[in-house]
Amino acid sequence: MVAVASAIALGGGGTTNPLTETILQPLLAVLAGLPLILPRLRIGLSAPPRSTWILAFLVLIVPILQLIPLPPSLWQALPGRAAESASLALVHAGHAWMPWSMAPARTFISLLAMVGPVLVLLLAAGLDQAGRTWLCITIAAMGLVSIVLGVLQLSHADGFSWSLYPYYNNGKLDGFQANHNAQADVLGIALMAFAVGCTALHQSTSRPMLVWILAATGLTVAALALFLTGSRTGIALMPLPMLVSAAILLPTAHGIILRAKRRIIIGLGAAGLVLTGVGSLALARLPAIKAVFDRFNDLENTRAEIWTDTWHALGTVWPIGGGIGSFPVLFNAAERLEVVSPIQAGRAHNDWLEWALEAGLPGIFVLVLVLGLIGLLAWQAMRITAVSPRAFMKRHRASRQGTGNSLVARAQTLFACGTLLVLGAHALDDFPVRAMALACLAAVAVGLLTPPRLSAPETLSSPRH
Repeated sequence: MVAVASAIALGGGGTTNPLTETILQPLLAVLAGLPLILPRLRIGLSAPPRSTWILAFLVLIVPILQLIPLPPSLWQALPGRAAESASLALVHAGHAWMPWSMAPARTFISLLAMVGPVLVLLLAAGLDQAGRTWLCITIAAMGLVSIVLGVLQLSHADGFSWSLYPYYNNGKLDGFQANHNAQADVLGIALMAFAVGCTALHQSTSRPMLVWILAATGLTVAALALFLTGSRTGIALMPLPMLVSAAILLPTAHGIILRAKRRIIIGLGAAGLVLTGVGSLALARLPAIKAVFDRFNDLENTRAEIWTDTWHALGTVWPIGGGIGSFPVLFNAAERLEVVSPIQAGRAHNDWLEWALEAGLPGIFVLVLVLGLIGLLAWQAMRITAVSPRAFMKRHRASRQGTGNSLVARAQTLFACGTLLVLGAHALDDFPVRAMALACLAAVAVGLLTPPRLSAPETLSSPRH
């Protein structure tokens, strides 16, 4: 829980604000090593399954291989190395051994940044079901704290910017992130994690209607905060975490729906729609809301031009790639003069395309293996937990024995799949997992797809064994 909270709070700076991530990396290493030193911290933890060790190996193998020095006859034959070879020859260093990466320092920094999420993956995969629930509650709580911080950022209370970074998106609800797009993803993931917490709370209370009121309030606040980030893609993707949250909570409403009269349900739904419409019209007059709508009036951006030049740069180093973290070096050499601007592109704004540029065909092969293994884990988890509401109701219609465990396990599986879908979709026009905060949340999602360690029946009040 401390590791994930620290990742959300300190892992949002990106390459333009490296200080907080420099603090986060050794902190995660210390937190991961503490259970080895203090036996009490091993309570609730078990050895991660073999699949997570395979994933950890696959994630780290590409940058490690790219840093191994190669003999001159080998590295000079790689595509895109002619200029580097000629430059070294001018200073009589043409016989030096050089790594596969064309930007080894950036690749090494990227490798260090990738170790943190790998440690979080191994920790999350070793948790029992109760521990996984508390991990989701931690994510939801950090999302709430980030909203409070974001409100201070929008208000400029006491004359402060309330940002953790010198470089940030002024006028946006950024929370702990320097990038409003990353904050939109954090809030979407926190929204789904909040639904998991409400599902677990539903098993511990005799007043399920109060849980639903709490859930509706939380989802509304998170949706409004996500809108105030001003992230156009994040807002466009907002229905996805909302639908996943609704799917998580749907089985908990089964008893309420059976007890309530149809007229009451229809009346409450109509009242909710009216209040939503009136509230939307009132909020649309606020300056912060109007500024977000104004962003949708101008959909022109330079990302299409960046993708074109990135594709051209990819051809210069294909099929071997230029090295993880080498995008700025390769892009600057390939950028067309007619689209050069004072603002330098630090990323391709498409994580899939940028990975192909930096890792080449070997990296694409590794990526396919990673996605295949994650897909297999997701399929097994969905099959075991009966993700479909109809299948879940059918499985537990006869008896409620063990339903609490199954309900929470189903919620955790949906949260994990929803998190990976949000990040994967946003990666089509941005770079979410390049931020350590979101990379660690992706690692948590993958860890939650693995079978949990057996424990006592799952409720928020259950003791840890």
